[in-house]
Amino acid sequence: MAERNEEVMEMVRGEIAKNPGAKLADLYQRAREIDPTITQMSTRQFYASYPLQVKRSRPGSKAKAGGGKKTGRAAQPARAAKSRGAAPEPDRRDGIRRVVLAFARDLAEAESRAEVVRVLSGVDTYVEQIEELVSQRDAAGQTKETRS
Repeated sequence: MAERNEEVMEMVRGEIAKNPGAKLADLYQRAREIDPTITQMSTRQFYASYPLQVKRSRPGSKAKAGGGKKTGRAAQPARAAKSRGAAPEPDRRDGIRRVVLAFARDLAEAESRAEVVRVLSGVDTYVEQIEELVSQRDAAGQTKETRS
């Protein structure tokens, strides 16, 4: 991870303390005036390196590491089986959602264009995981049909 300029960090802390809704463009412009090397960062990289870190460190902040509020869907038990007496089928939709969100998280964590390309070039890994989940569902569906 790139080194952070403490002078820029202090400016961002002060601005967010005065105005929690401070515009990213304004913070980015002021940071470039303090440290011209900031222009080498995209606004997204700047946001991740400075304002987001300040917001995460504030007490009661919703911008915590790990994505903020958890919905709890993944922790729900599998749905009860229909009255056919079949064993409960795991919710494949949650599995697919986890794979897609892992892809999105890996893409969002990429800090350089090269890292973005690396994540995108590995998309087949995510597709294979989804195909596996779908084929498990299809196999479970065929098993049910043969029982009837």
